[in-house]
Amino acid sequence: MVPKLQEFKGVMNSTNGWEVLLENKKDQVKIETKKSIRGNLMLRSQGPIDWSPIEIFRCFACKELKKDYDVNTDVEEVKKIIGINCSVLYKRTIKKFVIAPRDFVTYIISNIEEDGTLITVGASTDEY
Repeated sequence: MVPKLQEFKGVMNSTNGWEVLLENKKDQVKIETKKSIRGNLMLRSQGPIDWSPIEIFRCFACKELKKDYDVNTDVEEVKKIIGINCSVLYKRTIKKFVIAPRDFVTYIISNIEEDGTLITVGASTDEY
């Protein structure tokens, strides 16, 4: 996972290809997107918030709050803790119309930079 985190940092630091989706100078909000070197869609945003990134991350990770913001999740659970900031996450979506539920198993690694920036990277795995 460390090479994936380093790759992600390199892609994020590059200034090529970022496309502005929303910029509101009055509210100091900016949202940008671009394709990663592997073709995945990336999103970055900035703006003032009343909470620290780690507090927001903890809300996203809280199972009791999951259904409040992710209506497509049926099951989400940590299958294995690999280290202090790395785990294997299993997620199953709900069935939508004729589309069967989807299963995802992902390595998740998170780091907090000295300036408080929280970086979370996920990568697919065939472990389960």
